[in-house]
Amino acid sequence: MSVRAALCWWAPARHMLLLTPLFACVLGACDDSEPCTEDERAMSFERNVLVSIGDAESLNAELATTPVESAAGWQFRTCLADALVIDPEAHTDGDAIPLFMCNVVHPLDLIWVRESEVAHVVTNAPTCAPPCIRCPRYGLDIGADYVIEIPGGTSQATVGAAVTIMPRQFEQ
Repeated sequence: MSVRAALCWWAPARHMLLLTPLFACVLGACDDSEPCTEDERAMSFERNVLVSIGDAESLNAELATTPVESAAGWQFRTCLADALVIDPEAHTDGDAIPLFMCNVVHPLDLIWVRESEVAHVVTNAPTCAPPCIRCPRYGLDIGADYVIEIPGGTSQATVGAAVTIMPRQFEQ
């Protein structure tokens, strides 16, 4: 007989309704601490920075530093960080840093930054499944130094807000 069955068998019926949720949690049935499992196709980023947007947001961000990382962005990512910064050295399209949401699992807030200020914001850009050719592209005409991607609906960035990016040092 399982532990749960034994508990149910011994408890009086009138108390069981009150105790079942407690026993279920004790036995692990309501465990919200399961680790996020990442898709094997998702890009992993080695560098991290601290991003401040205006007075309200301070984010630990991953940093895409190569064209390959920039192109991949958060495609296939199920476990998102606070933010992803597309480094200016990582893109090759001149002033524009166009983005699209093909193979991105979660909606994102997209923030283009020029001269240390928010230049443009797209809130809750929807995901898009292949074929990628049909996915909308964002930021085609926006001159930017870099782009910040944040989980959808979480950013409070407004055009003109100051942005600072600082290297992040991790204790070893």
